[in-house]
Amino acid sequence: VVLVDPQFKHEEANQHEPVYDFKYREEALDSAFVARLAKAAGHGLLPPPDLQYVPRKLDLISEGAGKDGPEQLLKQGRVELWWLGMGEVKLPKAIISLKLGFPSSAITQVQDLILGSLHSRVLQLVLEETSDALQTCGVSYNVGAQREGISLSFSGFDEHILELVKMVMPRVRSPRAEASEFEMARRQLVLDLADITKKQPYQHALEAFEIVTLKDRFSRQEMLAAAQNTELVSLAAYSKFLDQVFAEARLTALFTGNIGKARSLEMTAVIESLIGITRDQPKALHDSHVAVVDPKEEVEVRVHNPIPNDPNSATVVSYQFGVPKITDRIHLAMLGEVIDRPVFEALRTERQLGYVVFGWVATHASIVEVRVLVQGFREQPDVVGGLIEDVVQNLTSVVASMSQEEFETRKQTLRSTLTKPAATMGHEAGRYWGQIWDQTYCF
Repeated sequence: VVLVDPQFKHEEANQHEPVYDFKYREEALDSAFVARLAKAAGHGLLPPPDLQYVPRKLDLISEGAGKDGPEQLLKQGRVELWWLGMGEVKLPKAIISLKLGFPSSAITQVQDLILGSLHSRVLQLVLEETSDALQTCGVSYNVGAQREGISLSFSGFDEHILELVKMVMPRVRSPRAEASEFEMARRQLVLDLADITKKQPYQHALEAFEIVTLKDRFSRQEMLAAAQNTELVSLAAYSKFLDQVFAEARLTALFTGNIGKARSLEMTAVIESLIGITRDQPKALHDSHVAVVDPKEEVEVRVHNPIPNDPNSATVVSYQFGVPKITDRIHLAMLGEVIDRPVFEALRTERQLGYVVFGWVATHASIVEVRVLVQGFREQPDVVGGLIEDVVQNLTSVVASMSQEEFETRKQTLRSTLTKPAATMGHEAGRYWGQIWDQTYCF
């Protein structure tokens, strides 16, 4: 029995917790009280039931797709199935990665984005109690909403993973949420959107960058206004939204770990029946690639730092490199390793412009960009932008003067990074899932 008492006096403590550095008093319960508890009976005093989903089948399969990457087992109708099987991490566990893809027309208004975001929150609420027994025994799920669709993953011991799938998938299609549950999720989203201090200035700057360079992106203010509008965002609108997006939805799956080919096919058939997206339905054509604005000249965007009394400014300079080929990806990955240290040393160590200084290569929808970011208060963005340009110009000379020996060393380092064995099953699945999600299949 643990009691937390605001009137507790530290001088009465007889124990000390060294890690968290606090004092407390520990004493034995009265023996008569313990005896009464031992004899207690009646409703509500039964011992807890045995854990129902403790894994007992721990045998490992020997099937695996190998070093060439996942194998496609099915592409028919609205279903696409990939299988990786047992890979470098050999455990009696599995990861089932799912994408319920939507057409681009599904999210064109700000309320669509809000309703999509609410879907994952509502699911967490309606499944919290029913999924507890499975999650206690090492099987879990995760759900998230993205513009291209709903992402789902099931992970843990493979013996009972299908039980969790059967519990979650019908609710993904039809949550059957109470009005109170939906309202709870909506109000929490409003609070999150209203709290601008959760993000740093450079994160607000990157949000603005997304809005001006990609189609159908909305500002935080627009999303907050929509979330607060109970006519646009209501339980009825939520139900209608789900009907619309699932009408043309597609199912993509990747099985990683201790699930063989035959079992993957069987489980996929079950998922199809639970979600109502099947291989027997006619194909649904989606616009899978988002186009980034291709400006004809340099574009400058200025936004106010929304955090009250924050003296910092954030400057982001981005250089577009278009849609990359395989060789471009390799060259840019090597460039990312080259620019990181010089950018930090020039702008952070020498110039002392701020504590947040990065130089990196980033994917931006279908293209790749080289970005430099500085957050600080010592100089205004106009000055920082000029200093960033100077550093980038110096970087071109660094690359041009690179010796063949250094180039070969960097190439070998990148090769070692790409071929490094996965440390976890999640890492192993993630190595391929991103390529399957965006349909580039660059294994």
